[in-house]
Amino acid sequence: MLLTTFRFHANFCIIRGLLLVVIIVVVVVVIVVVVAVEVVVVVVVVVVVIVLLGIVSVVVVVFVAVIIILVVVVVLIVDSSSIVSLTCILLLSILLGLLSLFLLQIM
Repeated sequence: MLLTTFRFHANFCIIRGLLLVVIIVVVVVVIVVVVAVEVVVVVVVVVVVIVLLGIVSVVVVVFVAVIIILVVVVVLIVDSSSIVSLTCILLLSILLGLLSLFLLQIM
């Protein structure tokens, strides 16, 4: 019984982490498309979605906010019109998403 509960909890954490990765990638795509004009709205939406997912941990919310700020800085530094920079930004967001998944597994 205890093993089944643990296995369910582990699967739930993985699903939640993957959802977080998907959210981060979607946010990056939205930021690239909108070219960081409505970043505040995007950040608010992401925080609301994270809270709704039940990841109420302050550490995770701060971590995601830092990821979004980093991505915005990258978008502002690199010209977002070229395909190369778009690919780099998407790869960066996926890596950061995987890092957040790893952090969720630790917590």
